[in-house]
Amino acid sequence: MIEAHGAVTLNRDAANRVYAGNTPIRLNSVQIVTPYDGRFDVVAADDFGTAGGKQVVLRRIGGGLTVWQMDAGWNRIATLTGSDVRDSTAWNALEAKFGVDFDGDGTAG
Repeated sequence: MIEAHGAVTLNRDAANRVYAGNTPIRLNSVQIVTPYDGRFDVVAADDFGTAGGKQVVLRRIGGGLTVWQMDAGWNRIATLTGSDVRDSTAWNALEAKFGVDFDGDGTAG
């Protein structure tokens, strides 16, 4: 059984610091900004509960997607997966999972 996930609003403030709802998204105890590392836009966040926990999607500027696994406080604990090929099965699966049209083609999936 796949558990329905709860929508998480991805926010950023005037300094481009990124939040999952009102909770800062962190890497190594430091709140990230978008673009992260000058190379990645933070494009989605969601909580899939027991079916995957909290996750954040980063889109490499001019490239693919990377998914971070987060702990309960939205601190990065691992890199899960990604896709470097737009419109691939993996890319479309991430769009469908997060309900976001990452490549701007008009469909999420």
